[in-house]
Amino acid sequence: MRQFDIAVSGEGNLAHYRGVESDLLAVAGGESSAEASSDDEGNDTDTDEPTVDGEVVTDHTIIAEVTESEEDFFNTYRPEVTSSDTDLPEQCFTYFHEIDAIAQEMDFPTALIIAMRYREHTCYFDNPNNGRGNFQITSHYYEPGDITREEFDFQVRNFIDFSRAKRARYDNLLLRDDESIDMTYDSYDLNSIRKHSILYNGIKAGTTPETNKYANNNFGD
Repeated sequence: MRQFDIAVSGEGNLAHYRGVESDLLAVAGGESSAEASSDDEGNDTDTDEPTVDGEVVTDHTIIAEVTESEEDFFNTYRPEVTSSDTDLPEQCFTYFHEIDAIAQEMDFPTALIIAMRYREHTCYFDNPNNGRGNFQITSHYYEPGDITREEFDFQVRNFIDFSRAKRARYDNLLLRDDESIDMTYDSYDLNSIRKHSILYNGIKAGTTPETNKYANNNFGD
């Protein structure tokens, strides 16, 4: 019944109920929900939820390996972010694994896909009334209303293709310097992300990677 509810609502990840969750736990060294755990006094306790290192693993728990490049990027730039520490809405992690699979296949950063989805449509799983879809692409028309997983996957691929088309068209301008945009699935730099944002949102007279509001909205002055 739980699988049925997820399937008809279009929310959640069925993979968790088909063995993926147990595989992740095995990799992480946690115990399955079928195994008993002990409380602080040594008494055996049963849990209906799988755990990793004593923490309950929920439907939306993401256990992913962080690359050295990603960790370096985070450690370098996170201190400069001045916006409040607000967690992304839970719906941003719905279909994380499916988005990540497309990102790997097309060699594009997973986090950037999710960030742009949040920026443009707050990660809602539908098509907004303006016909521009989950990523607000003005050159496409997406029928407003409910969407399927297949239609969502199609939009993720369109977003990546659209981003690369923008990059190819304007690459000869090089945005006031001689460095082209360079990003892959697990390697990227701040300048490339800033340029991606400017191209995606639209180039305005006098803008630079350091001053463009869309690209730097959460950074300090």
